[in-house]
Amino acid sequence: MVLIEVLKANKLLPPVLTLPGPQTINPGTLLSFAIVAVDPNLPPSQVNVTVAGLPRGSSYDPSANIFSWKPTDDQAPGVYILIFSARDTNGVVGSKVTISVVKSSPVFGLPQSSVDYLAFTSWAPLVALVVAALYIVRLKRREKTDSRQFAGREIEDGANADTERTSPFSNPSSQPIPEKK
Repeated sequence: MVLIEVLKANKLLPPVLTLPGPQTINPGTLLSFAIVAVDPNLPPSQVNVTVAGLPRGSSYDPSANIFSWKPTDDQAPGVYILIFSARDTNGVVGSKVTISVVKSSPVFGLPQSSVDYLAFTSWAPLVALVVAALYIVRLKRREKTDSRQFAGREIEDGANADTERTSPFSNPSSQPIPEKK
């Protein structure tokens, strides 16, 4: 669509830069994403991408346009803003990516704010235990009820569902099947 408009207007446009949205990660987790920069003009010219604000330990590979970072514990919590620029013969464009590094709980793998909330909510473990117990009791009752029914009818104690009624297909005398009372 852009290409057709460029051809009609015969106007040269700056490069198009595509980046991911805001990112949130935990320390020790690898974050990696591609930066896409193209020249919408014909013939296309080479687009060079640069980045400013790289955090310590991160890397940007300009030949593959890949950003990678595995933040350390001492970098959390923190917010890091990277500024990407794409330049060709027709101009320059820029955009940013915000990366939030949050501390995680060593036990649950949850953000620290969630763990703090659970710690101050002393009734949460009790509620979870009660809900789980009620669910198990309900399943046990359902299993007991289901095992005592056959084709919507109650089975008497000691009776076998296969011997209680016979099928007309297995009755060689073709006599009517007696109904259970």
